[in-house]
Amino acid sequence: MLEGAWTASRLHALAGLTDGVVLADRDGHIVFANPVADALLGRVRRGAGIDDYSCMHGVFTMEGRPYPSEDLPLSRAILGCETTRDVPLNVRRPDGVCIPLLVSGQPLFDGNGVLVGGVVLFRAAVVGVEAAPVRRGVLKREAREPDARDGM
Repeated sequence: MLEGAWTASRLHALAGLTDGVVLADRDGHIVFANPVADALLGRVRRGAGIDDYSCMHGVFTMEGRPYPSEDLPLSRAILGCETTRDVPLNVRRPDGVCIPLLVSGQPLFDGNGVLVGGVVLFRAAVVGVEAAPVRRGVLKREAREPDARDGM
């Protein structure tokens, strides 16, 4: 488990974000996923390690090839202390739905600069595909008309 500052109140705050959030400890084991992450991925396998990320979560390149687990943003955050932004990938959920995602990741350090884990945030890369209603754990597809708030 993540040590130190990862109190229940902070994890509760992450649970309410509208992007999917997954945290892993310094060994790469998934220790937290918010409801949006579970809805987008079909279910996040807590305890899964780096070698299992791609196969257990149905992760593919945009070209349809299996995504090497060690190249995923969460793996890169933990193994190489890399920060990534908007990495495109496809997820094939257990129900057969394929969803293109944009994934950003970064390492997590304690107050002394020691690596304690990694985090990824992700969202559907297609306008109109959302992870709501999260409480039912299913995707809701909504077409929406652009309006003045969109700048269009």
